[in-house]
Amino acid sequence: MVFLLGAKERWPGKTGHSSGASALVVAETWVLFYGGQSLKIVATLITTEASVIMKTSKSAVIYVVVVVVVVVVVVLVVVLVVVIVEW
Repeated sequence: MVFLLGAKERWPGKTGHSSGASALVVAETWVLFYGGQSLKIVATLITTEASVIMKTSKSAVIYVVVVVVVVVVVVLVVVLVVVIVEW
């Protein structure tokens, strides 16, 4: 979050003053990169848990659903924070 809050100061525009557009690009890149990383982690969790689900009960299915929902909510909250900070 410190990175996002300080993005405008660290990424000045051509005039030397902070540019909201360049900060927004940086924030979007940050969200896309870390969002992509979290989606890779979710995919790994799903494939790992899928093999476990075949051998276990419905509680494992519930666990996977909860993990996926939590990760999606976290990514959406990060995107919302970025939009609010840059607005």
